Amino acid sequence: MHHLRWANAHTAWFSSLLVDTFETAAEDSQREAITRVLLERLLAARPYPFGLLYTFKNILSLTKHRLVDQPFVRQSAEISVMLKSCQVAV
Repeated sequence: MHHLRWANAHTAWFSSLLVDTFETAAEDSQREAITRVLLERLLAARPYPFGLLYTFKNILSLTKHRLVDQPFVRQSAEISVMLKSCQVAV
């Protein structure tokens, strides 16, 4: 996730790679891993890098694989509530 920093071509490429990987993942465990790493970094400390927020916003806005409806999100009440509040903000 260290590649998600400033607004540049490398960040845009890595962000689109993560979003595409999330979207085309064959198993929920792959989506869960991407989500956990993004959330851990978002919960860790501020300031948030531009690319991290951009990637997380793009994953939240996917309509085919709604993040809040994923089974691994529904298992944790804290994560579910946090993501639902993020969904309203997006």
